Amino acid sequence: MTHVFVIGLDALIPTLVEKFAKDGTCPNFRKIIENGGFSKALPVIPAQTPENWTTIATGAYPGTHGIAVWGRHDYGEPVTEKHSDEAMSSNLCKAEYLWESAASQGLRSVLLYFVGYPPTKDTANKVIFVDWFWRPGKYYFEICSAACYVAEEEKKHAAKQDESLIPVKLEKAEGWANIPQGQDDPLETTIMVQPNAGGTGVTYHALILKEKQGYSKLVLAKEKDYSKALC
Repeated sequence: MTHVFVIGLDALIPTLVEKFAKDGTCPNFRKIIENGGFSKALPVIPAQTPENWTTIATGAYPGTHGIAVWGRHDYGEPVTEKHSDEAMSSNLCKAEYLWESAASQGLRSVLLYFVGYPPTKDTANKVIFVDWFWRPGKYYFEICSAACYVAEEEKKHAAKQDESLIPVKLEKAEGWANIPQGQDDPLETTIMVQPNAGGTGVTYHALILKEKQGYSKLVLAKEKDYSKALC
């Protein structure tokens, strides 16, 4: 089966791609151009991210898919009227996406960092979607941002201090019920998960157990009871 790869970079200038590919600054671009296809494209008006990426993803003009500037404008409504949900939401788009069409023919698509929020309709088993822009798990519709919880001492030595690295303090476990017999010096910490939009978050209790290779088993629970562990 033939596979098709479509690579797009927002606001990239074609003449610069050609220049840097030719002079060796971007050798991978050169390989792609020589072994695949490269073409300039005339953007739809207005030349902004939402309507142009939706046009690429559907093959339809803004008058058909409805995305105009940062929202959607419906035919017949005043020109100043706009449905101002996040423009990248597939809920606003009125045209069929290419991956929806492919799924209807039994084909599978992979979307990596696409600037939108598919999959849509009944494409769950035919579309693999990795979240958009600079980091998976970072999007307008998420409840909480993806994060990595690390021991305080470990974060101090991390090569990159990223906001997704959340330090936690490890302490001697106290007050836990039903811990398996023979566990020496278990540790614990508390993990707070706070919704991006505010409101009441969730508190998890983490129990770290020592095995042959040291502290290598973690148990997560909503209360300090090993028998009620979530994982």
